[in-house]
Amino acid sequence: MVNLTFCSYVQEFTQNEVRELISKYEFLVPKWCYEIHVWYDATDPSICAISIQEDYRRASLSLGTKWHDSVTHDDDILHELCHFYNGGIGRVAKDAIEMIVGNDFPTPGSKIAFDHITQAVERCNGDLIHLIKGITNGQ
Repeated sequence: MVNLTFCSYVQEFTQNEVRELISKYEFLVPKWCYEIHVWYDATDPSICAISIQEDYRRASLSLGTKWHDSVTHDDDILHELCHFYNGGIGRVAKDAIEMIVGNDFPTPGSKIAFDHITQAVERCNGDLIHLIKGITNGQ
């Protein structure tokens, strides 16, 4: 299993839940990722978000302020882990736009392109989740 590290202020029952869910979907974590660091972000209004640092062979999973409002986190963790597969494509596309625009970045057009790329990555995540749930029978 990928090494999970937790900030000291992430409660034990939350640590156990995250461990269980990441273990369930560990097949989505690439072998190059040796660590996922889990922390609580009091400034993030979402349920959770992942930041993948391929150069450092790790990822950070932040638990947002809505984490404790949600009853189940299965789909939330699954969604974030799917970013290992499509997040890189989005980053490459956004980097290409920045290189093309150059010193004028950001432009109104590049902002629109970034939004479209983000939406495409999120739609792809939805498709991956649907596929995975179908293969695993939602378990």
